[in-house]
Amino acid sequence: MILDNKSVSIDDLPKLNSEDFIPIESKFRTYLLLRNSLFFIIPFIGIIALHIFSVLADNIWLQYTLYSVVLLLWLYSITIVILGFSHKAYILRNHDIVYKTGFIFRTTTVIPKNRIQHLEIRQGVLLRIFSLSKLVIYTAGGNASDLSISGLKPDVAEKIKEEISRKIATNE
Repeated sequence: MILDNKSVSIDDLPKLNSEDFIPIESKFRTYLLLRNSLFFIIPFIGIIALHIFSVLADNIWLQYTLYSVVLLLWLYSITIVILGFSHKAYILRNHDIVYKTGFIFRTTTVIPKNRIQHLEIRQGVLLRIFSLSKLVIYTAGGNASDLSISGLKPDVAEKIKEEISRKIATNE
């Protein structure tokens, strides 16, 4: 049997159109903002505790520097969430699932369905409060997930999981 290995023109390759992508639920932006803000409360409480117990009482500039650094990092994280949220989207196609994300560093991940080993849906406490889920996709050859899509409605995550599982089971 002779293998045919013809070259393929770039123009003949299928295109990923931006309008075909499904955006992540808008509640997920609020979730990310709240999660990041909760994370930065811990350093603020630490600095306040140092101030209360007079550890930093002698050095007011160190207090202002610590407050400023934590505040700037918090504002940076909020800015990245707000600007980057519109770049989070996915598309489920016949033979693969595609997820794109990133504001500064953009990433597009394509997972062929025939490489998927198993899927799971996760919901932490905060995601449950927002009625959101995370779809985690594992492929062959690794023990870590290859793709996680957070910010899906639970019923949408379940439908995607069922559709991919069905295609895997029938080898479509």
